[in-house]
Amino acid sequence: RVRARDASRVHFATGDLTARARVSEGDELAELGSTMNDMAQRLQRHTSELEGRIRDRTVELERVNQGLNDALSRLREANEALATQATTDGLTGLRNFRFFQQQLRTELLRSRRLNNPVSLLMIDVDNFKLYNDRNGHPAGDQILIEVSAIIRRRLRATDVSCRYGGEEFAVLLLDTPKRAAASVAGELRSLVEDFAFPDRERQ
Repeated sequence: RVRARDASRVHFATGDLTARARVSEGDELAELGSTMNDMAQRLQRHTSELEGRIRDRTVELERVNQGLNDALSRLREANEALATQATTDGLTGLRNFRFFQQQLRTELLRSRRLNNPVSLLMIDVDNFKLYNDRNGHPAGDQILIEVSAIIRRRLRATDVSCRYGGEEFAVLLLDTPKRAAASVAGELRSLVEDFAFPDRERQ
């Protein structure tokens, strides 16, 4: 059997800092028991303080980590916005010439590797300079915006439409053979011809 004093010592030895030795007045081990109890109390208090500091530090680190994650998220969003801005035409919202060059190389390589057809449409707005000279640049810009919207509405999500430069547009039709591409080109021309552009009669 383990006596009460021995049991306390066993609990204390296994890490139970709440264990206390029984101290009997006049007991020859009273002083030793009191010393052990004081030590256990100090250790318990010190351990409690350390645990409190660790909890506080953990909360602080979690807050810092959350702040870092938020900052990284904002940085990624800013980088994505900059990348989009760098490859988007400011007037029409279509991809720009820079993006077109990159995408054309990528799609040609993919087409060769997978043996899938890719078609390229080059679109030019007839008499645009004359219209611009007669109606002014804001009216000319509006024409380009409307043509861009027509192109975007007709194409599939997988196709790539770009403003090549000035009044010229380029369209990459992915996985599209020549006959189907010619059909799309004819539809786009008809849609542009039938659209009621502002002040068209002033051409």
